[in-house]
Amino acid sequence: VFPFETPYFSNKNSRLGSLMPVDKTAGAGLWKDLVLAADAVGGDRTLYADGVTRYVLGTLTHHHIPSRTSYDFDHSPLEVTAYPSKVESMSKDSGALLVINRRNGFETMSSRLSGHWPIDILQVSKSYPTELSQFIDEHKEKFKLLWSQDKIWLYEIL
Repeated sequence: VFPFETPYFSNKNSRLGSLMPVDKTAGAGLWKDLVLAADAVGGDRTLYADGVTRYVLGTLTHHHIPSRTSYDFDHSPLEVTAYPSKVESMSKDSGALLVINRRNGFETMSSRLSGHWPIDILQVSKSYPTELSQFIDEHKEKFKLLWSQDKIWLYEIL
């Protein structure tokens, strides 16, 4: 259960972290409300979101995610000069769902010790350029707000 170290053996893998309550900060409860809201939208829709949110929604809802090559919000904000062309391309996908997820999760002791994911994997807000919200505000005729709660917005692209 506990990590230990001796001159001859080192065990850095502790199960203690897996016993900590993480449901609302890094587990299934972090975006449960979003999963339920997205799943309630009828049809088999294309989902646009950051890579982590897209993975979660693509796995837990009946909607699908576009290929990595057709979507480019992952990893870092887009430059302002390149931004409108990418968003305009996405905004032509009528009926698709756009998620802006600025509700970050937190690193857990278990995730830190496992090393399976990057430590900032749940810092999803960094994937959304501030210009995205501005673009939506300026083009309200292309986006219908379906649901919003605690730093997450779900839009239908019209």
